[in-house]
Amino acid sequence: TIGAVSVTSNKPFSMTGTLTVPSGGTLDMGSSNDLGGTPTVANSGTIKTASTSASPLPSGIIWNGTENYYSNSSQTVMAGTYSNLTSGSTTNTNAASGALTVNGTLTVLNGTTLNMGTNVLSGTITTANAGTIRTQNISTLPIPSGLTWSTGKVTFDGGSAQTVPAGTYNDVILNNSAGASLGATATINGTL
Repeated sequence: TIGAVSVTSNKPFSMTGTLTVPSGGTLDMGSSNDLGGTPTVANSGTIKTASTSASPLPSGIIWNGTENYYSNSSQTVMAGTYSNLTSGSTTNTNAASGALTVNGTLTVLNGTTLNMGTNVLSGTITTANAGTIRTQNISTLPIPSGLTWSTGKVTFDGGSAQTVPAGTYNDVILNNSAGASLGATATINGTL
C-alpha cells in the first residue's frame, strides 16, 4: 500500500502481487523507472509515469484510479483498461501501444496529442479533451459513439476510408484522401 511515493532509483522494477495506491495517494514513477510484471492494481489514487521507454507500465492491465503519462517528451500509452487516463504535458504526442478502454475521464491536455494509430478507443468515457485525439482506425467505431468530445480536436487520418461516429465534437480534422463518412448524426461546434 502506497501513500505518496516518488520512485528515485534509475532501475525498472517488477511486481506480481497487488499494487495498492489509496485515495489521495500518488505513486510517481518518474522518468527513469518502468513498472513491469503482472500486478493486480487496487488503485484509488494516482499512478504517474514520465518514462519514454516502449513499456513504461505493463500492458493489458486493468488500471483503477488515475494513470497519468506526464512526460514533456513523447510516450507510449500502454494498451489496457483505465478508469481515468491523463495523457500529455506540454506539446508532446503520445502513442497508444494497443486498444485503450477508458471507463471514466479521458484527459488529453492542451497542446498534446493522443495518437491511437489503428487501435480502437472504447469505453464509457467522459472527455476532458483540450488537445488532439488522432485515429487511423477504419472500423465503424474507431472511437466511442454518442460522446461530447470537449474543446479539443479529433483527427481522422487513416489510409483507407473512415467512419466518424455520432457525437458532439469541437473540431474535426479529416486528413484522409480516401474520405470519411458519418456513422450517424454528428454535431460540430467548431471547425470541420
